[in-house]
Amino acid sequence: MRVALAVAGIGISALLAGEGLQLNEKEEKALAEEAAGRYHNAWRLYLEAFRDSLKKGDRRALAEAEVYLHRAKSLFEQQARCDFAVLAKELKALKEQVKDPLLAAFVRFYLAEALLKCGRPQHAQSALAGLGFVRHWFVIGPFDNERGSGFAERYGPEKELRFSAEYQGKRRSVCWRTISLTSPLPILDFDAIMRPNDQVLAYALCIVHSAKEQPAALRFGSDEGFKLFVNTKEVFARDCHRDFFWDQEAVPVLLRKGYNAILLKVAEDKGRWCLALRITAPDGSPLKGIKFLTSLSEAAKVKIAPFKEAKFEVAVGAKKVLEEAAKKNDLRASFHLGYLHIAYHWRDAS
Repeated sequence: MRVALAVAGIGISALLAGEGLQLNEKEEKALAEEAAGRYHNAWRLYLEAFRDSLKKGDRRALAEAEVYLHRAKSLFEQQARCDFAVLAKELKALKEQVKDPLLAAFVRFYLAEALLKCGRPQHAQSALAGLGFVRHWFVIGPFDNERGSGFAERYGPEKELRFSAEYQGKRRSVCWRTISLTSPLPILDFDAIMRPNDQVLAYALCIVHSAKEQPAALRFGSDEGFKLFVNTKEVFARDCHRDFFWDQEAVPVLLRKGYNAILLKVAEDKGRWCLALRITAPDGSPLKGIKFLTSLSEAAKVKIAPFKEAKFEVAVGAKKVLEEAAKKNDLRASFHLGYLHIAYHWRDAS
């Protein structure tokens, strides 16, 4: 309960009164400034704590750097007046300092968002270059998901990949179509392309050609629940109600030599409905030797490789490090993990 209160910004002074959290000096000062409503000072202190953790460079320090980055960005946006050019300048400087690929990706996500709010869309798109985002999709829907009933239903697209097929959707027949994302942020916005867009679900498919068999990580965020299929095999699912965030999931996959089908079934209750996926090496670095199909006519001609199970783990950043420490009754780790749960929307909001 103490952790939950602290994350909510309540009871901070009590937490700092020697209950075993053992926060570093700059984080303690940042929390005190936040409690006093001085967000300008608080976010700057978190940036300083971020840089200090980078210098240490060990696993725990990098995990805490991830926490400090999210706290800095969140508190920056809580200021009465936000000059996103200031945030963009700070993040651009950090981008050059961060070597860990997962932490660097979060810096670049936030940099792109800040640049976009500054009216610099081309710079925002450049900030995300090389992160492995999928921008070429084949989509079909919407299908019925009244009160979540469609999540367990096996609609046509998860039974077969037949691009000439039509299926009965929620209100009308639906068929496959091509969507290429040209906006700076590579988010597939189902709300913009489908009606109805509440109590529904859709399928999004990308076909990846790999020059060789190689391990990879699928890193994605969704609003809301999803099922993931790789080469027609269901490999992961989460039936939940949550907001979107970058890299909410990290799933190991073995890309076969040739063509690989990555299919996501994304459910929606109400509110925002979207997806963003990137494909990386297991450690989060760029994956070489892949390219994406861009037309349905091409997709209809290729032979999808057979599924092969991935027998390796992928890097997940701060979450794993902090969960391991929290299991050993490390209060500071639990405290930081609470922040990340709020930032990432890992859990079912309902």
